[in-house]
Order: sequence, then structure tokens, then C-alpha cells
Amino acid sequence: MEKPYQKKNLSFLFPLLILAFILYIILTRMPSEKYPDKKEFIYYSFEDFNTLIGSNDKLTLSQVQSLFNSYKGKYVNWVGEIEKIKKNTSGDLVIYFKHFPKAKEYDVRVVLAESNKDKVEKIKKGYLIPYSGRLESYNLVQGYLLVDGDIDN
Repeated sequence: MEKPYQKKNLSFLFPLLILAFILYIILTRMPSEKYPDKKEFIYYSFEDFNTLIGSNDKLTLSQVQSLFNSYKGKYVNWVGEIEKIKKNTSGDLVIYFKHFPKAKEYDVRVVLAESNKDKVEKIKKGYLIPYSGRLESYNLVQGYLLVDGDIDN
């Protein structure tokens, strides 16, 4: 005896298709980690960059911040004198650099990338060394903060 045709319940497919479509949109819009070594550098010396951003008396504070934000996330290569080396509250190694002989304290803080921690043992306060990092923030009191830092010694 033949069974009568039964309509299969496929109502679960529609929400599943919508969920799959949403996941596809989210995953394709996320930043790509395919090229983590590709860094976008800007080629200003510290002095030139600081003249543009930090010591430009003709700009308001909001203009300075807006100008800095146009460079935020890009990498720089600078040379500076080590003022101090210490761990921050997160346990990251931070090197404080000064660039002006008359400066009492630092004007750049560099949070080192994990791969550079062993290089710190070979440097001391007063050394003049090249370094690089990604521009993260700037303010008049603390100067520039670079992350993902690298030092050459």
C-alpha cells in the first residue's frame, strides 16, 4: 500500500538562510588579517612631524587632534634619546624618548611589541637609537604614544 504524500516542514530553512546571510555580511566586512606584516609608514622625521602637529601654534586644539587623527594608525621611523624604560600597569614594556636636548622629560612613549622585549636588555638611558611604531595618540602633556613598537640597536 502506498503512503499518501506528506508535505515536509521546511519552515526552519528560511531563518537559517537569513542567519547564514548575516554571518556572511559580517565576516566579509571585518578587517582582513591576511596581511598582518603590511604596515603603512609615513616618512616624516620627528622634528617635521612635531612641527606639523605638536608645536604648531596656529592650530586650535581640535584642529591639532583632527590633523593627528588623519595620521593615526600609520607607522613612523624616528630616532630619539632614551629617557627611561619601564613596565606599564598592563605589564608591557614602554620606552620613553626625548628629542629635544632641553626637554626635561619625554615626548614620545613607545609600547614595544612582544618580539622586541629581548632587545631592551642591550639599551640604557641616554642611548640615541632608531625606533618605529604605530601612531596611537597625542596630547600636549604626554606627547605621542606609539604602539607595536620596534627598536634597532
